[in-house]
Amino acid sequence: MKFSLEINEKQARAILKALEFYERLSMGQVNELAHHFISPFSDKINDENKYIIEEMSEKIKKEVFPELDSNSSFGIFSKNVSDDAKIMYDIQQVLRHCVAWSKNPSGDIFVDYDTPLQSSKEDMPVAKKIKMSDDE
Repeated sequence: MKFSLEINEKQARAILKALEFYERLSMGQVNELAHHFISPFSDKINDENKYIIEEMSEKIKKEVFPELDSNSSFGIFSKNVSDDAKIMYDIQQVLRHCVAWSKNPSGDIFVDYDTPLQSSKEDMPVAKKIKMSDDE
């Protein structure tokens, strides 16, 4: 069974952020939790609470990933990373590639333009730009 989803660029970029966030957490980069909550709300969170959020993220990492040091994480291709995270990585790779080439058809040197890497055992997803008008 296959599905199709039509989204605009802003929605694609939001999905890309969510996919990357989940992937990073699944690889042991639990400090992303603190960054996710502190950065956008830094003016509302006092320094003591920022420290508490960072400390809690570190405690979660030690509990869930006891084999990892505080500054280390697994790679996406590690056997320790969930299949769901690998599938999300594949989706992110393909969608990021599609958005990049759609925005700049002449290409660039950034990783977004590289051939998407596959980390899961699933078939790679397919993403393509939908032409909405003659201007696109």
